[in-house]
Amino acid sequence: MRRAHLIAVVLLVLIFSATLAAQLLAPANYATQFRDAPNAQPAARFLLGTDELGRDRLSRLLYGGRVSLLLAPAAALLATALAACIGTLAGYLGGFWEKSTMAAVDMFLSFPWLFLLITVRALLPLNVAPAVSVLVTFALLALLGLAASARVV
Repeated sequence: MRRAHLIAVVLLVLIFSATLAAQLLAPANYATQFRDAPNAQPAARFLLGTDELGRDRLSRLLYGGRVSLLLAPAAALLATALAACIGTLAGYLGGFWEKSTMAAVDMFLSFPWLFLLITVRALLPLNVAPAVSVLVTFALLALLGLAASARVV
Protein backbone atom coordinates (compact mmCIF):
# COMPACT_ATOMS: atom_id res chain seq x y z
CA MET A 1 0.00 0.00 0.00
CA ARG A 2 2.87 2.35 0.70
CA ARG A 3 4.14 2.12 -2.88
CA ALA A 4 0.71 2.88 -4.37
CA HIS A 5 0.43 5.88 -2.06
CA LEU A 6 3.81 7.20 -3.19
CA ILE A 7 2.94 6.73 -6.87
CA ALA A 8 -0.36 8.57 -6.38
CA VAL A 9 1.35 11.49 -4.63
CA VAL A 10 4.03 11.76 -7.31
CA LEU A 11 1.42 11.65 -10.06
CA LEU A 12 -0.67 14.33 -8.37
CA VAL A 13 2.37 16.57 -7.90
CA LEU A 14 3.28 16.14 -11.58
CA ILE A 15 -0.26 17.01 -12.70
CA PHE A 16 -0.41 19.98 -10.35
CA SER A 17 2.99 21.23 -11.56
CA ALA A 18 1.96 20.82 -15.20
CA THR A 19 -1.17 22.90 -14.68
CA LEU A 20 0.79 25.62 -12.88
CA ALA A 21 3.25 25.72 -15.76
CA ALA A 22 0.51 25.76 -18.41
CA GLN A 23 1.93 28.87 -20.09
CA LEU A 24 5.22 27.05 -20.65
CA LEU A 25 3.91 23.57 -21.46
CA ALA A 26 0.77 24.25 -23.47
CA PRO A 27 1.34 24.23 -27.21
CA ALA A 28 -1.14 27.10 -27.69
CA ASN A 29 -3.30 29.50 -25.75
CA TYR A 30 -6.50 27.90 -24.45
CA ALA A 31 -8.66 30.06 -26.74
CA THR A 32 -6.58 29.83 -29.93
CA GLN A 33 -8.56 28.28 -32.74
CA PHE A 34 -6.96 26.22 -35.47
CA ARG A 35 -9.73 26.57 -38.02
CA ASP A 36 -7.98 24.25 -40.43
CA ALA A 37 -8.21 21.37 -37.92
CA PRO A 38 -11.61 21.11 -36.23
CA ASN A 39 -12.19 17.76 -34.48
CA ALA A 40 -8.65 16.64 -35.30
CA GLN A 41 -7.59 13.27 -33.98
CA PRO A 42 -4.63 13.02 -31.59
CA ALA A 43 -1.37 13.30 -33.53
CA ALA A 44 2.07 14.89 -33.23
CA ARG A 45 0.67 18.39 -33.84
CA PHE A 46 -2.20 18.04 -31.35
CA LEU A 47 -1.36 15.45 -28.69
CA LEU A 48 -4.97 15.18 -27.49
CA GLY A 49 -6.61 16.40 -30.69
CA THR A 50 -8.85 19.44 -31.10
CA ASP A 51 -12.47 20.19 -30.31
CA GLU A 52 -15.20 21.19 -32.75
CA LEU A 53 -13.89 24.77 -32.89
CA GLY A 54 -10.30 23.69 -33.53
CA ARG A 55 -8.98 24.50 -30.05
CA ASP A 56 -6.16 22.32 -28.75
CA ARG A 57 -7.50 19.95 -26.08
CA LEU A 58 -4.18 19.63 -24.25
CA SER A 59 -3.91 23.40 -23.83
CA ARG A 60 -7.48 23.64 -22.60
CA LEU A 61 -6.92 20.75 -20.19
CA LEU A 62 -3.81 22.35 -18.70
CA TYR A 63 -5.40 25.78 -18.27
CA GLY A 64 -8.69 24.34 -16.96
CA GLY A 65 -6.89 22.05 -14.55
CA ARG A 66 -5.21 25.06 -13.02
CA VAL A 67 -8.54 26.53 -11.97
CA SER A 68 -9.89 23.24 -10.66
CA LEU A 69 -6.79 22.21 -8.73
CA LEU A 70 -6.34 25.62 -7.11
CA LEU A 71 -9.96 26.35 -6.19
CA ALA A 72 -10.97 22.92 -4.89
CA PRO A 73 -8.63 23.03 -1.87
CA ALA A 74 -9.59 26.66 -1.27
CA ALA A 75 -13.29 25.72 -1.27
CA ALA A 76 -12.58 22.85 1.13
CA LEU A 77 -10.68 25.21 3.44
CA LEU A 78 -13.53 27.73 3.40
CA ALA A 79 -16.06 24.96 4.03
CA THR A 80 -14.04 23.69 6.99
CA ALA A 81 -13.70 27.18 8.46
CA LEU A 82 -17.43 27.85 8.11
CA ALA A 83 -18.25 24.43 9.55
CA ALA A 84 -16.02 25.06 12.55
CA CYS A 85 -17.71 28.39 13.21
CA ILE A 86 -21.24 27.03 12.80
CA GLY A 87 -20.61 23.86 14.79
CA THR A 88 -18.81 25.67 17.59
CA LEU A 89 -21.48 28.34 17.84
CA ALA A 90 -24.26 25.74 17.90
CA GLY A 91 -22.46 23.74 20.59
CA TYR A 92 -21.70 26.82 22.66
CA LEU A 93 -25.24 28.23 22.56
CA GLY A 94 -26.92 24.84 22.96
CA GLY A 95 -30.65 24.30 23.39
CA PHE A 96 -32.89 25.65 20.65
CA TRP A 97 -29.98 27.05 18.59
CA GLU A 98 -28.15 23.74 18.57
CA LYS A 99 -31.25 21.78 17.58
CA SER A 100 -32.24 24.19 14.81
CA THR A 101 -28.69 24.42 13.46
CA MET A 102 -28.29 20.65 13.42
CA ALA A 103 -31.72 20.28 11.77
CA ALA A 104 -30.58 22.65 9.02
CA VAL A 105 -27.29 20.74 8.68
CA ASP A 106 -29.18 17.44 8.45
CA MET A 107 -31.39 18.93 5.75
CA PHE A 108 -28.28 19.98 3.80
CA LEU A 109 -26.88 16.46 4.16
CA SER A 110 -30.04 14.94 2.72
CA PHE A 111 -30.01 17.07 -0.46
CA PRO A 112 -28.57 15.62 -3.65
CA TRP A 113 -26.01 18.44 -3.72
CA LEU A 114 -24.39 17.43 -6.99
CA PHE A 115 -27.66 18.00 -8.85
CA LEU A 116 -28.10 21.34 -7.11
CA LEU A 117 -24.59 22.40 -8.11
CA ILE A 118 -25.14 21.38 -11.74
CA THR A 119 -28.54 23.09 -11.83
CA VAL A 120 -27.29 26.39 -10.43
CA ARG A 121 -24.30 26.34 -12.76
CA ALA A 122 -26.58 25.61 -15.74
CA LEU A 123 -28.86 28.51 -14.80
CA LEU A 124 -26.03 31.02 -15.09
CA PRO A 125 -26.25 32.98 -18.34
CA LEU A 126 -23.82 31.99 -21.07
CA ASN A 127 -22.40 35.50 -21.31
CA VAL A 128 -21.43 35.72 -17.64
CA ALA A 129 -17.79 36.55 -16.99
CA PRO A 130 -15.56 33.54 -16.27
CA ALA A 131 -14.58 35.02 -12.91
CA VAL A 132 -18.24 35.17 -11.84
CA SER A 133 -18.81 31.60 -12.95
CA VAL A 134 -15.78 30.38 -11.00
CA LEU A 135 -16.79 32.41 -7.94
CA VAL A 136 -20.34 31.01 -7.95
CA THR A 137 -19.06 27.45 -8.33
CA PHE A 138 -16.47 28.04 -5.58
CA ALA A 139 -19.09 29.45 -3.19
CA LEU A 140 -21.49 26.57 -3.88
CA LEU A 141 -18.80 23.98 -3.26
CA ALA A 142 -17.88 25.67 0.02
CA LEU A 143 -21.50 25.96 1.20
CA LEU A 144 -22.41 22.43 0.24
CA GLY A 145 -19.25 20.97 1.74
CA LEU A 146 -19.66 22.44 5.20
CA ALA A 147 -22.61 20.34 6.38
CA ALA A 148 -20.77 17.11 7.26
CA SER A 149 -17.96 18.93 9.05
CA ALA A 150 -20.40 21.14 10.97
CA ARG A 151 -22.20 18.01 12.15
CA VAL A 152 -18.96 16.56 13.46
CA VAL A 153 -17.91 19.78 15.20
